[in-house]
Parts: sequence; C-alpha cells; structure tokens
Amino acid sequence: MLTVALVWCAGILLAPLWADETGLLGNISAFYYGLFSKACHQLDDRSLHMFSHKLGVCSRCTLIYFGFLAAVIVYPFVKKLNQNDMPAMWILLVSAGLVAVDAGLDTFNVVKNTFLTREITGGILGIVLAFFLLPGTIRIFDEFFAPRLISKNQTNVSSK
Repeated sequence: MLTVALVWCAGILLAPLWADETGLLGNISAFYYGLFSKACHQLDDRSLHMFSHKLGVCSRCTLIYFGFLAAVIVYPFVKKLNQNDMPAMWILLVSAGLVAVDAGLDTFNVVKNTFLTREITGGILGIVLAFFLLPGTIRIFDEFFAPRLISKNQTNVSSK
C-alpha cells in the first residue's frame, strides 16, 4: 500500500516537473496527466502549481492522496498491523460529507470554497481513508493469501 501511494503521489509531482520535457520524460508527464484526468477535473484555477504547471490533480485531490500517504506512513505507529479492525463507519461518512458540503455549497453558489477549504476537507478524507483501506487490505491478505502461503510452506517443509 505504501509503494502504491508513493508512486501515485510521485506522479502528481512528476507531471509538472517534466511537462516541458520532450522524449521519455515528456511522455511520462503526459501519461500521468492523462491517468489522473480519469479521476480529477484538473482545473487550472483549482490546482496547485509547480514550475509554472499545475500538479497532476487539483488541490483537493492532491491533499486526499498526500493525506492518505501520510496516514499510511504513520499507521504502524498508531495501530498494530495485525489489528485489522476498522474505525466506526460514521467517521468515513463525516469526512466524505465534509467534501460533499464544501463542493455542494460552491456548486450551488451558496458559499465559494477556497484552496484552504478544499485542502482541509481533502486532507481529512485522505487520512481517514487510510484507516479504512489498510485494515481492509490486511484482512484480505490474512483471509485469502496467508492461508495459501502457510499451506505452500508446510508442503515444501514436509517434502524435504
């Protein structure tokens, strides 16, 4: 999970870093912008910029992904990896609700959101998502892959 989050977040930064390049680096930049366009609107005025180019995703998505990465890094210091219990579902609903309220109020011209509100709500959601996705991933590994690995190791040991 950490590797995937690192590669994903690196792509957010590599897209603008190599945007002016040609050849392989330019193609990597274009690949990341294209990949991220499937999940994010990438509006220039709602995106953070680096080297005069917008990041691979908008400011809210940037904080969702980097918040997730930060939580994945911190997770083993907060919870043991062999504990695969998830937080209460209301925590996920509230964090997603904050994003929905921020976006909805802006969409319906009630209150304009700002970089700060988009980043705060995105960061909160990213952090919370890690505490749901990591235990779920651990549970899948424990229930699906671990028994097969143990069985395979026992077979290898008994055949020697």
